[in-house]
Amino acid sequence: MAENAGRDTQHPFEVAIDDVDADPIEVSVRGELDLVSAPSLGEALDKALAKGPRSIVVRLADVSFMDSSGLRVLVRCSNDVHAAGGSFQILGMSAAVRRVLEVTGLIEQLSASRTGDEVGQG
Repeated sequence: MAENAGRDTQHPFEVAIDDVDADPIEVSVRGELDLVSAPSLGEALDKALAKGPRSIVVRLADVSFMDSSGLRVLVRCSNDVHAAGGSFQILGMSAAVRRVLEVTGLIEQLSASRTGDEVGQG
């Protein structure tokens, strides 16, 4: 499943869920994660969580920009997943994402891996 919602035609926003029945379920994001595209990510993460408690891994290596709207979606999903008894982890952060998470102090809360190579690293 891939959805385009971004404005940047060179780097359109895409969010893809590898397999909604997998555990962990992996969600890959590409492009600019901002006010326009954050709702698409929120819908994909809600769909992943709808199947019940599980591990959700969000790959953000291909995110070129993230603002507070994208951050809000990630924090909300992390809180919802933990409340349902699952786990949430960000892997493969781009420099732009890493910078936002470090500046806001949310890198630990979101279980964000600095290397992003393996599920479970962090």
